[in-house]
Formats: sequence, structure tokens, C-alpha cells
Amino acid sequence: MIRSRQEYLEYIEADRLAMGRNNIIRCFFLVDPLWSFLKLLRKVEFYSNCSTSTIAKIYLLFLRFKLKTIQLILGFSIPPNTIGRGIHLPHYGTIVIHKNARVGSNARINIDVVIG
Repeated sequence: MIRSRQEYLEYIEADRLAMGRNNIIRCFFLVDPLWSFLKLLRKVEFYSNCSTSTIAKIYLLFLRFKLKTIQLILGFSIPPNTIGRGIHLPHYGTIVIHKNARVGSNARINIDVVIG
């Protein structure tokens, strides 16, 4: 669970390395739906755990809507604060994780997986 901006950056870096996105320029300029999903998921976790201002809460509503939209497109149902740092999603497809489940660090989740 992300509790500070420093942890947020550590989670993003661990996810980038686990996903094999070694070229930072490629990560920022080419559209990669899996990498975009992970960055958005981590941002939602950061804002829901660390932000208390009214503007941040309004921005969090927008981020949650955007996360739900990309989850529908990719076929994921992964709620915030359920997976640890260094997650690897090899390709998109049906992945369902229950909101009370906890997946540890450096996990690889393939398609057609349900964690309840």
C-alpha cells in the first residue's frame, strides 16, 4: 500500500523493471496499454491513500473513472491497494482480483486468472 510520494515512485520503478520497460524514452512516448494501466492504478492508490485536499479528491474521482474505463477495455478487474510492487502483466485479458485479496511483490499474473 502506497503511503508517500517516495513509495509511489518506488512502486512505479519496480513495476517498470518487472514489465521489462527498460527504455525510459519508450515508456513515455509510445502508447503501451498495460504500462498506462499500471501507472494509472498506482496513481489512484497514491491519491486515495495520501491526499486529503478537496481538489485532490475531485481529481481522484476523475482518475477512478479513467481507471474503470481502461479496465473495461483491457478486461481487468483489479481494485487499488491489492497488488504489491513489481507486478508483471504479460498481456491483457480477463484478470479478476477480489478487493479483499492481497497479491505480494514481484508477482506475474497471466490471463484468465481469478484471485478471490
